[in-house]
Amino acid sequence: MSGLSYEFTDKEVSPWGGLRLIEEVYRKSGLRGFLENECPDLPVPGSNRGYSSLDLIEDLMVSVILGAKRLSHIGTLRDDQVVQRIFGWRRGMASQSTFNRFLRKFDQELNDSVFPSINRFWFNQIKMDKLTIDFDSTVLVRHGQQEGVEVGYNPKKPGRGSHHPLMAFVAELRMVANAWMRTGDSVASTDFEEFFDELLTIIPKDRIGLFRADSGFYCNDMLTRLEEERIDYIVAAKMNKGLVQWIFEERAWFALDDRYWTASFLYKAHGWDAPRRMVVVRKDARKHSSTGGKLLFPEIEEPERSGARRSQFEKYKYTAFVTNLDLSAELVWHLQNSRNYPTLYSF
Repeated sequence: MSGLSYEFTDKEVSPWGGLRLIEEVYRKSGLRGFLENECPDLPVPGSNRGYSSLDLIEDLMVSVILGAKRLSHIGTLRDDQVVQRIFGWRRGMASQSTFNRFLRKFDQELNDSVFPSINRFWFNQIKMDKLTIDFDSTVLVRHGQQEGVEVGYNPKKPGRGSHHPLMAFVAELRMVANAWMRTGDSVASTDFEEFFDELLTIIPKDRIGLFRADSGFYCNDMLTRLEEERIDYIVAAKMNKGLVQWIFEERAWFALDDRYWTASFLYKAHGWDAPRRMVVVRKDARKHSSTGGKLLFPEIEEPERSGARRSQFEKYKYTAFVTNLDLSAELVWHLQNSRNYPTLYSF
């Protein structure tokens, strides 16, 4: 180590110099110009000495990129002159109290005005003809009394308060197109109509090539809305009694490789005005014991015990989807089941 050269400099240095590339991408994307000149209703400072909304937004964005998870982490950059010069923050980075005051200005009305317009601008820059939209909901366990915390469906911590956000993703880009925070007592399809209306202002329906969702969104109102909008969809079906009986009586199974079978038929569930196409996948439970799927009759199909005789129904697990696609059952299954398949879907 004695031969290693070293030197001193009076120039400003920063461990975050790589943010220069982030700033260049951010500027060339046009987002900075949009926020500064075209984004409606961004809060304005109350005095000439206040920080601009653009500076505060950029402060927050850069801090999140560097790993900040709460406002107290933002102070990491307050004394970093290099990063401030990269982004052109003439006043430097604001204090935590300034960010608190800024974020408190965002009520529901302002959120509904600002964020869809930003997302709409962003996805307008994406030069892709058709996009695959995935709907999903999740449960966020809470340990306090934050606004909107309610007791609802919570598989990890039953009885514990939570939030139940609803999100729409663009599969090809792995990006969030829209997201709403909901109370913990919401179900997956709660507020679907309003959420979907807002999504269509961000990504027009003629750009949606395929809509996918899990069984939490398996409801007639949602399927009817998708059909009214002429949007192709694949939605995982709930294995209710009527569908189970239909699957049990199905005889036309098409064998695939590796102990998989598919079937397709028209099925009219309770409350539906007309039958819809169902695609069912049958899996050999012994060959694919760790894969998803449901037993048809779980009350009599128990895991094999020592000395117990295996039920004739226990051999298979089943997964069902409702769709309006006129494609093979195998391709419908792959389009729903694998995030690597969207590129097969193009018109």
